[in-house]
Amino acid sequence: MPSKRVLVPALLVALVALLVAEGFAAFTGDGAPEAPGSPDEVVGPQAGAPLLFVVLGDSTGSGVGAVTQDLGYPRRCAGALAQRTGRRVELRAFAVSGARVTDVLHDQLTRMAGLHPDLVLLVVGGNDATHLTSPIAVRADLRRLLDALARTGAPVIVSGLPAMGTATRILQPLRFLVGAIAAFVYDPIWREEAARRGMPRVDLADRTGPAFARDHSLLSPDGFHPGPRGYEVWSKTFDEVIARAVG
Repeated sequence: MPSKRVLVPALLVALVALLVAEGFAAFTGDGAPEAPGSPDEVVGPQAGAPLLFVVLGDSTGSGVGAVTQDLGYPRRCAGALAQRTGRRVELRAFAVSGARVTDVLHDQLTRMAGLHPDLVLLVVGGNDATHLTSPIAVRADLRRLLDALARTGAPVIVSGLPAMGTATRILQPLRFLVGAIAAFVYDPIWREEAARRGMPRVDLADRTGPAFARDHSLLSPDGFHPGPRGYEVWSKTFDEVIARAVG
């Protein structure tokens, strides 16, 4: 029988090897396809001044897993906004698959330069959690990003991280570990920085995580991104905060 001095390090090495193998399996290979076309759209009445709605973020905003752009959350939210306000809504989505906070700061902000949005929705952070981006660097970039968005004068809605521990593509025990890291290391950064600026925040994990944990059919076939029904759940949660922010 091996001694504890030998057994404990061996178990730790085995656990690390298992997590590395699971991580490689979860984050490599084919994922859900991106819905064809751009999420950009104009909805609502043709008369009157349009309301410019800008979406920044990652693959969830670019339509990965949505099957069609109409079933992703940007167009769903734009349609609900037009219906609620009676105004024409011009949707401009700059979200890019794989984006982290630093990409939104350095690339997507540049692409929206010169625009004067009436509403901004920021949904990013999942890739920072899965890639273990330095929390210090994430906070610094998020501060710069939110400060820049605040200078637009538009309401800025900040989404918290999704419930990463519900992604069936990630095997246990790595799924539990990723969920815990997202919830207790990264999500508090979003909560604190949004609160510091008085920006409305969507508690995405708390509000939608239980539904995804109960019903895995809300996920796309890749077991990581939401599918059309999952994006419907997200959209309704975003809509509640949007309604309070802009009516």
